[in-house]
Amino acid sequence: MVASKVFYHLGSFEDALTYASGAGELFDVNARNEYTGTIIVKCIDFYIAQRVAAIENPKDEKPVDSRLEGIVNRMIQRCLEDGQYRQALGIDLETRRVDIFEKSIMKSDDVAGLAYAYNVTMSLIQSRGFRNEVLRCLVGRYRDLGVPDYVNMCQCLIFLEDPLAVAEVLDKLTRSTQDASNLMAYQIAFDLCQMKHDSLEKMKTW
Repeated sequence: MVASKVFYHLGSFEDALTYASGAGELFDVNARNEYTGTIIVKCIDFYIAQRVAAIENPKDEKPVDSRLEGIVNRMIQRCLEDGQYRQALGIDLETRRVDIFEKSIMKSDDVAGLAYAYNVTMSLIQSRGFRNEVLRCLVGRYRDLGVPDYVNMCQCLIFLEDPLAVAEVLDKLTRSTQDASNLMAYQIAFDLCQMKHDSLEKMKTW
């Protein structure tokens, strides 16, 4: 830790990160100071680069530094314990940690947090395979809410190109004796029509 802080004050942040990651639990991710914040940002940046390289180039896969992963895991755990679910979800998505992402959305009962995760997934994630994994997790979470969010669930299923699953949702809603469920089925159907219309209009511009 002493060596890390020396390199930090010398402006050599990469060396500072190297020594901080070697300090194990002595590097306190809960500390609220400029040094800790800078090291965590650098750690996440390096970890993301290693994760993406390992996933996108499996033949040339190099092991991800377990020390960096340890710091990232502790940072995510801190976010979850503090109820900062959006921040945890953001780190999960950036680092492509589907395992922790699923854990984060299961702990969060914030519907707005789910909306945030969906928006980030659709707007920032370029990898189709990873995006589909995340959407599958979101489908499960929307289904397991106290009141299932069928509208957003179907949005995810549409992007997953799973028409059978969408049809099953619509069939379930239309068979319900509750007017609210029937109206929701109509709403989803209208949304589908609108999406098809928007897609056709977009194709015309091409």
